[in-house]
Amino acid sequence: MNFLSLIREKAGFTSNEVKVVLFLSVTFLVGLAIKLTRAPGAPDALPRYDYTRLDSMFIAQSRAADSLSSRPAEQKVAAAREPKKPPAAGSINVNRATSQELQRLPGVGAAFADRIVLYRKEHGRFASVEDLLNVNGFGQKRLELIRRYVTVR
Repeated sequence: MNFLSLIREKAGFTSNEVKVVLFLSVTFLVGLAIKLTRAPGAPDALPRYDYTRLDSMFIAQSRAADSLSSRPAEQKVAAAREPKKPPAAGSINVNRATSQELQRLPGVGAAFADRIVLYRKEHGRFASVEDLLNVNGFGQKRLELIRRYVTVR
């Protein structure tokens, strides 16, 4: 009986599992031999690098950027989470509105506002509010959210 069969019988491994265990064992032994034969005090293969200087530069630049802003970071995050105040009913003409004006609509962010403006440039004026459904990604639910705020005068 050869060595592999003996291991399979004693440990209950499949032949592939025995091969993996042998490979890992040989790899471990080779690494151990290399470590033991290396001269004491020999330099490591990779030099050590001290990142404290870069860390302190990053912290200083972050503080400088924070001091330039008018509001602390916590207030900016809170302001970003605040729900937008919807515009007055029928106050936004989708045929003339800028991207910033369209972003005031509920459910319309920068990406959708830009898509509406791009669609308007490529296809011309919107004949009705329902024509917004032709804008990529614009669905019935979003249309119902904004229908009362928009017009196509």
